[in-house]
Amino acid sequence: MKLTPEREQWLLEQAKMGREHAFRELVQHLNPRVFRIARGVLDSEAEAEDAVQESYVKAFSDLAHFRGEARLATWVGRITLNTAMMMARKRRPTEILDTVGEVSESMSDNESLRAPTISRPDHASESAELRVLMEAAISTLSPKLRLPFMLYELEGLSVREIAEQLDIQVVAVKTRVFRARRHLRDELAQRMGGINEIAFHFAGDRCAGMADQVVERLVRQGVIDKAIT
Repeated sequence: MKLTPEREQWLLEQAKMGREHAFRELVQHLNPRVFRIARGVLDSEAEAEDAVQESYVKAFSDLAHFRGEARLATWVGRITLNTAMMMARKRRPTEILDTVGEVSESMSDNESLRAPTISRPDHASESAELRVLMEAAISTLSPKLRLPFMLYELEGLSVREIAEQLDIQVVAVKTRVFRARRHLRDELAQRMGGINEIAFHFAGDRCAGMADQVVERLVRQGVIDKAIT
């Protein structure tokens, strides 16, 4: 779900007034990006969903302080990244997402990281099987490689945007995406040009369910005023 800047601004104004419909639309708009950020750091979808929900509550409870210097997705994405990393450190205290000692592995600045797009299977069952296979393969990546890879391949962010989002060097992003692609099996890598609509999809009932849970918590905290919704 894509929003124009004008629609996003209107929804933010409505949300600051405590209107439930605005929170629901914003959550469903942000879900794909923030879920992939959380899942890039954490090792299970359940953990990622917990991190996403906590991030929404943190962000929307403090919405009055959002000044709009960055897009809402960037702001909530940063909160999600921090939340997920805090959760990950509790489970993997020695692992950090730094850039020390990383090199570009002979990749030129102009070298394309993306694989050529190929046609996806026509049958829904084949597409579902491919999604499961891809998600399983991506899950074998370390969080250090998985998060930049998912933001680049699945979310379509540029190398520079990822570097800014993760607060790391551009060369580190290139290196990690390159290493991630090399890690995955050759036969799977040939299909990766079209995975952005398949892998770690967050839509439908799942997307609406996240909105329900976030709204319920914000109502309890008094951020949403049901009387004026």
